[in-house]
Amino acid sequence: MAPSLYPLWKKALMDQGPTTNNDSGITDSATLGPFCALIDTGVYTFAFTHQFYSSASSAAVGTAQRITPTTVTAGTSDSGCVFSGGNLTYTAVSGSSVEALIIYRLNTGANTTWRLMSYYDTIGGGLPVTPNGGNITVTWNVSGIFSLSDAAAKHEIRQIGLVGPLGLYQYRYRRPGAPLEVGFIAQEVLKHFPNAVRRFQGLLHVNYAAVLRGIYAA
Repeated sequence: MAPSLYPLWKKALMDQGPTTNNDSGITDSATLGPFCALIDTGVYTFAFTHQFYSSASSAAVGTAQRITPTTVTAGTSDSGCVFSGGNLTYTAVSGSSVEALIIYRLNTGANTTWRLMSYYDTIGGGLPVTPNGGNITVTWNVSGIFSLSDAAAKHEIRQIGLVGPLGLYQYRYRRPGAPLEVGFIAQEVLKHFPNAVRRFQGLLHVNYAAVLRGIYAA
């Protein structure tokens, strides 16, 4: 599957607004911030309904590493809101095969409160990997780890289908090397499901879980 954001994290991020990130924000501090875990998918299966790292912690291989954010740009039509960070090195890894990565937000509480942010099983084409006691390096795409944005931050937009009253679109984010992605356009969602759209750091963002609930409840 393609890299996926956990909808419940995205909803929590938007619900908080741009000025509070004690629970869900994408920036970090000494005790709050994004970490990345190597995951054995024989133990953990991705689900959009998952919310906290406790649902995946038993599948972790090695020791999770902190992602030091290097770029968080927002509020401009050419960048959207892009999260990027330094590459990671996991040292002396042993144990089960690694088929996926999970990014979650560490806080000072128990892992039942660490929000799941994003899931990857195709990162850089280097998965799966079998630990042999050596180091494992994760190198992020030059275009960033993930993005949150509205139509202003997308181009090459082409409708490829319909989901309920909404168009389903193929597009690229406005940044070098951005891959083709599929999704909704926030401005269109706003017309039909206004409660599923929030403004965060100058741009509109869609809560996909709320959109789907609205479509299938109609």
